[in-house]
Amino acid sequence: HEPTIYDQATLVAAGTDAHPVWSPSGDAIAYIGTADGSFDLFVQALTPDLQPDGKPRQLTHGLHIDADSAISWSR
Repeated sequence: HEPTIYDQATLVAAGTDAHPVWSPSGDAIAYIGTADGSFDLFVQALTPDLQPDGKPRQLTHGLHIDADSAISWSR
């Protein structure tokens, strides 16, 4: 399922989350979120009907990423 502007948003993680970006395949969302007092990079896998599939995976730990950082996927 390719996401569209008409898909309903679902909260994937509690807390402060910013700058969500769809993966090229549409099966995950990367975002900047808070963990242990710092902003870090997370990825949330999604089911085919765009619901959270398990817990978000934290990719960085305590790197204090700027909350205004632009993130993107690479292939």
